[in-house]
Amino acid sequence: MFGRSIVGSQITFHNVVNYGARGDGKSDDSHLQGKIVAPQRNEWAKGLQVDDKSSLILISQVNSLRILGSGQINGFGSSWWNCPSCQRPKVIGFEQCNDLRVSYLSIIDSPRAHVTVDGCNNAVFSHINIHAPGDSPNTDGFDISASKYITIQDSIIGTGDDCIAINGGSSFINATRIACGPGHGISVGSLGRNREHDTVEEVYVRNCSFTNTQNGARIKTWKGGSGFARKITYEKITLRKAFNPIIIDQHYDYDGLKVLRTLD
Repeated sequence: MFGRSIVGSQITFHNVVNYGARGDGKSDDSHLQGKIVAPQRNEWAKGLQVDDKSSLILISQVNSLRILGSGQINGFGSSWWNCPSCQRPKVIGFEQCNDLRVSYLSIIDSPRAHVTVDGCNNAVFSHINIHAPGDSPNTDGFDISASKYITIQDSIIGTGDDCIAINGGSSFINATRIACGPGHGISVGSLGRNREHDTVEEVYVRNCSFTNTQNGARIKTWKGGSGFARKITYEKITLRKAFNPIIIDQHYDYDGLKVLRTLD
């Protein structure tokens, strides 16, 4: 029943009971209203060391959670994007959560990924609006890892990176009625980085649109890795001004791509 926030040089814990939650197993304590605004980069640096696992909100090992939002979470990413060497936090992370439902939530301008789903089973995200500028670095809409039976549906996602990234250890992932753009498409991977063994299977992308995106349907793997990506289905997708409508890249190298684009 406690949440953590980071403001200035203080790490503060809040008891949600003081904000109207009951926690009695009967009352609905799942509504998110109003606006949550993240600290700027210099305020994070005062109070907490930031690494690639840091997040503004982390929900871990909570089962049967329901979140119904009419509010907005603002990651204040503009204070981070001009620092390419900085480790940047995500806005909200779900770790080892089962039977999860999240709907009608708006998330904007994350420093890095907007939503991460790691080690979760049976989760449904619906009517989620995610927005960041098309040139904001590494601002994936959803990053899914080591998770099963995850559905993302009826949502609008526009970012500077993948609208949805489906990473190693994930299976039975469904993306339905997603409007993606700007962004890098709906991607499987990247897989096999640092010669790791990664697997992804049973991915279904249906009735999705891609508008002003770098990619549409995408699979990306690193040279030297092992594993498989199989039973991947993209169907009934609409592409408008997608630079690479369908791309399978088995020598994915982000740094190399940056060099090539600079030379172009």
